[in-house]
Amino acid sequence: MRRYATAAALSLAVLACDDGDPLPGGPTDRGITLTDAAPREDALPAPDRGTADAGTDRGAPDQAPADMAPAEDAARVCTATGDEICDGQDNDCDGRTDEGITRRCWQGPGGTLGFGVCQAGQETCVDGAWGACEGQVLPGPEACNNLDDDCDGDVDELTRPCWEGDPAVEGVGVCAAGYQRCAQGVWQATCREQVIPRDEACNGADDDCDGTLDEGFPDADGDLVADCVDPDYDGDGVDDDQDNCPNDSNPAQVDTDGDGRGDACDPDDDGDGVPDGNDCGPQDPTRLPGAPEDCDGLDDDCDGVVDEDLEQVCFDGPEATLNVGACLAGLQRCVEGDWGACDGQMLPEAELCDGVDTDCDGAVDEGLDPSWPDGDGDGFGDPEQAPICPARPDWVTNADDCDDGRADVNPQAADRPDPARVDADCDGVDGAFGRLLFVAHGGDGDGTAEAPLGDLQAAIDLAAATDGVDGVAVAAGVWQGPFRLADGVGVYGGYVPAEGWARVGQTTLRGGLVGGDAVAVQAEGLASETVLGGLIVEAGAAPAGGSTYGVWAVDAAGLVVEDVVIRTGSGGQGAAGSPGAAAGAAGGARWRRRRLWRGPRQGRRQRVRPRRRHGRPGR
Repeated sequence: MRRYATAAALSLAVLACDDGDPLPGGPTDRGITLTDAAPREDALPAPDRGTADAGTDRGAPDQAPADMAPAEDAARVCTATGDEICDGQDNDCDGRTDEGITRRCWQGPGGTLGFGVCQAGQETCVDGAWGACEGQVLPGPEACNNLDDDCDGDVDELTRPCWEGDPAVEGVGVCAAGYQRCAQGVWQATCREQVIPRDEACNGADDDCDGTLDEGFPDADGDLVADCVDPDYDGDGVDDDQDNCPNDSNPAQVDTDGDGRGDACDPDDDGDGVPDGNDCGPQDPTRLPGAPEDCDGLDDDCDGVVDEDLEQVCFDGPEATLNVGACLAGLQRCVEGDWGACDGQMLPEAELCDGVDTDCDGAVDEGLDPSWPDGDGDGFGDPEQAPICPARPDWVTNADDCDDGRADVNPQAADRPDPARVDADCDGVDGAFGRLLFVAHGGDGDGTAEAPLGDLQAAIDLAAATDGVDGVAVAAGVWQGPFRLADGVGVYGGYVPAEGWARVGQTTLRGGLVGGDAVAVQAEGLASETVLGGLIVEAGAAPAGGSTYGVWAVDAAGLVVEDVVIRTGSGGQGAAGSPGAAAGAAGGARWRRRRLWRGPRQGRRQRVRPRRRHGRPGR
């Protein structure tokens, strides 16, 4: 075997110097790789790397063995297949088997590796088999040492029993040991939740831990069970835990107000908040001092008087006619528990020629051919005047005018909110009722007078997007902006919802910041008539470097401002100016006088002379 190794070494040395025909399977990055091809005549047989002596005697030709394997054995040589693996083979053909192969190992429970003291070990491959897992640290019992010994992610989760009282009474009565906690590797001094002797209480427990229960407390029935823990203290046949008055005998368990407390021990049987002694109806929760009086022949408010000052609205006619035309409700009063006659009501009657809808059907003097005077000649009669039946040829057959002294005021007149706040079309609102959206504080509706919007800017935007709407009626009060006008949508103030949207109030639009400027109203790109009317517009002071604008208008030829007061605050402090040019060079001894003018100061201009100095002043 040693002779073969020597021959192989000599053969490799010769090949290394030969630039001609190399052996098949030449050198690789893992060493020399030989194949089973027939050897060249000048090549010596390869060493047997499967023997124990191959690694130690390699390269010692003077110690080769006397015996040599047959030539055909030399063709069977080691072929490297890659890195060494744990299989009992010399995979890298270095004459050693499974050398230096290790792997990480863990034999503990899942979820504990890497927590607390737990760490993995290492296995070593020996003759194709993995050895023991050495160096691993497995979970162990938790100890009070500031370490996570059981590798569950918690440190020192330990307690131990403790007792600081008399050892003779531990476990007697309510007395019980407590526990101490381990924290940061140290047992804490506090003994938690221990129960030591205390003064005896009447509770069915041995509080002083002397072996006797509830000693010294009353026992009314002498059954050696203290009254406080006797199951039926009042002896009414209902155990105390089911008795709604355990201290007062009440076998029937009457509980008028259903509050769980029986009438026998409830100071307020009907639960109306008034003690029975002060209640004129102790078992009727509707009768108590201050209660509303009902027409029932009883003293409901406990004032000693029955059914006093009771009256209610009444109407004996058809429900559809109530508050139509002349029909009105009346009033009836309570007398000894009964409602009396309905006094003052106006019921439907036959229609008369009086300008009044006496039959309450919604039409006035129908069938009688009435006519009314038309003082302003606008085709609409004066409702304040009595009609004549049948109609006069010089009168009109309606009474729809709301101002018979002005021909420009009638139901067919055009009505745009105006500074005089005149209801020109007699619809009850200054402006065409159907062409306005209404806005009031607290509104959350769709913009009608009955359900106004609550956001002014939203109302302006909605009006711009709604056909047939060209204005917003804004309720009186202060509205916080800034606000942005929309082309063709007027904004009119002064409306009072509580007065039927009469325009008798005052509306203020108060601005805010736009960029660095104080602005109340923005008007930009207004080509169509866009009215801002009947308002107070306020813009506050601007921040440093900013300006203040009550109405900021750009490209707004259609903007109309009427009956508007605009108030603005001061502009912001301007920025500091840049330094002037550098002074000129020093001249000779000559100088000349200059007149410099400053701006107004305390109402007059001042002339300032430059200081006299040698040389010519700088330019």
